[in-house]
Amino acid sequence: MGSDALPSGRFVTGITRGIRFVGVCIPWFEAHVRTGRKDRARWEDHLHYLDAFTPLADAYCSAGIPVCVMGDFNQRIPRSRQPFEAAYRLSRVFDAGLKIATEGIVDEEGHQLIDHVVICGQLFANVDKIIPKKSSSGLRLSDHVGIITTITAETMNN
Repeated sequence: MGSDALPSGRFVTGITRGIRFVGVCIPWFEAHVRTGRKDRARWEDHLHYLDAFTPLADAYCSAGIPVCVMGDFNQRIPRSRQPFEAAYRLSRVFDAGLKIATEGIVDEEGHQLIDHVVICGQLFANVDKIIPKKSSSGLRLSDHVGIITTITAETMNN
């Protein structure tokens, strides 16, 4: 599923309880710039991913099945320090009717999130908790926060 234009290992989708869930890992701005293949310019893989994902998001949101897209977007929403072109191309994904549940939320360090939950259709999302990158004892858990979100739909019985 998805698109041959998306790099492998950065996209997953499935339908459960009548909702299409889509997991994304949009490449970070320096993907294959100084490491890996070392054959890319900054933001190149990121923008390529967004260009390939935009028509998929549009198709999913127009299919009549509620959609929840979540994962590592590698951009802050609203735009912070990323180039205008990167923020603009990300915003095109949302033209399909996706609503950003995590917009403007900050982690315990005061940084805007780069991991997001977005929805379309008759879905509602409530961000219940942001799980910090470090445990209470200072142990590093990840370089990303966790996001606990309750997703509900008008047609679902809670």
